[in-house]
Amino acid sequence: MGLPQAQAAGLFACIFLAAAPLLSSEQQFCSCSKDLEAWHQDQLVPLRQRSRASLDAYRPAAALACGVAEEAFGERLHRSLQVDNGQMQLTDCPQLLFIIAATCVGGSPSTGEVPPGVRAELQAFWVSAAGALVKAAKVHCISEWISAGIPSVSVSEIQWNVERFSSQPDGFQWTPWAVPSYVGQVRHAPAQHGLLMAAAAEWAYDGAEVGDVCRGGDLGCFGEGHCYAFALDRALLAWAPSVRGTPAEEPVRLLELGICAGHSLAAWQRYLSARFPAAGGAIAAVDLDLSTLRRHLPTLRRRGFDESRVEVAEANLRTLGSQGSLDAMLTANGPFDIIVDDASHADEEIVSAFEHLFFDEHMGLAPGGVYIVLDTQASYRDGGTRLSHFKQLADEMQWSGTTIVSLEQLELFVAHTGSRAEAWVEAVEFHRGLILVRKRGTRTP
Repeated sequence: MGLPQAQAAGLFACIFLAAAPLLSSEQQFCSCSKDLEAWHQDQLVPLRQRSRASLDAYRPAAALACGVAEEAFGERLHRSLQVDNGQMQLTDCPQLLFIIAATCVGGSPSTGEVPPGVRAELQAFWVSAAGALVKAAKVHCISEWISAGIPSVSVSEIQWNVERFSSQPDGFQWTPWAVPSYVGQVRHAPAQHGLLMAAAAEWAYDGAEVGDVCRGGDLGCFGEGHCYAFALDRALLAWAPSVRGTPAEEPVRLLELGICAGHSLAAWQRYLSARFPAAGGAIAAVDLDLSTLRRHLPTLRRRGFDESRVEVAEANLRTLGSQGSLDAMLTANGPFDIIVDDASHADEEIVSAFEHLFFDEHMGLAPGGVYIVLDTQASYRDGGTRLSHFKQLADEMQWSGTTIVSLEQLELFVAHTGSRAEAWVEAVEFHRGLILVRKRGTRTP
């Protein structure tokens, strides 16, 4: 390995083995300089447009973009490649700086004499390093980036082009890549698919006013919220509870674990009324501390929340299965067609509640019901289990690879298996920030 290659390897090790101190507190990386923004508009955007043209038309545009970048940024561009005591010395916003590096693949005068293999290694490092910086910057810069607007080029486009160049440097030509979007899907969802989104929007709240313990709003997509309603609307669209009587006799029953100020209760109440107008909904809820709910209950009433159809208990979920007052309340109000766990977000407590409630059809989930766990991102913090229990559940429900070739075999297998997961878990769905587990229904006479 030559010296340039060794240097590149060392830089790779620095980034991937010492990623934590990449950004110093003094660095300003949330907004882009005017020069960099101008380069983006004047050079990068036209280059991407020309990339559909012939290679002969593309190369002069790439050379021009690289030359302008070298002239405009000079040593500032090259200094951003320096690593000092495990920290990248970044001189401008990473989301555009690393685009320059990717755009200038093989075209920069400063790298013209570097062997192609080494140049590819350095280029891959540059993009990897800047990608790590962008990831770290997201935590600090999200407000500034929202104000600046959605970028016209995505990180995926850079990664894709660098990978292509690294494997096929001869005849390389930049290829545009679509910018992924979450907002577009949400805003253009059909009205009939958005009952929960509408309910969440109606019952949105100011997290700063409610308090940090309730920040996020969970369901809502506009304003402050985790935007779970969009995924849940789609997941619940074709679902209906198992029939236990006539719709007028049996309301859809929902249990929510962790309710904070009560806005999510109101949103679920509105959703059930809109989705199942004949039956409506009956809701039970559990929280360790109801003081926040009590404080906000008068406001919820004025806005239309009907507490007469909600049974609330102040209890510790760790007492589930102890035959105490919590079990009695759940048995009196269950079984539930929907259970939503938005409580402590602690892995051990999530798993314990699931094991007690999913399989228990008396105080827990009714056959044919759905069990929802929210805020699963918390499982990835502080050495969390990374959702291992539910990943294992997805394996267990596959019947150890048994091949089933008829409905009769299916019926016999689920009735005679000794595994609760094989018998009762119909599906395990992983969505961004949430898990949905569907429970199998029962045999009808």
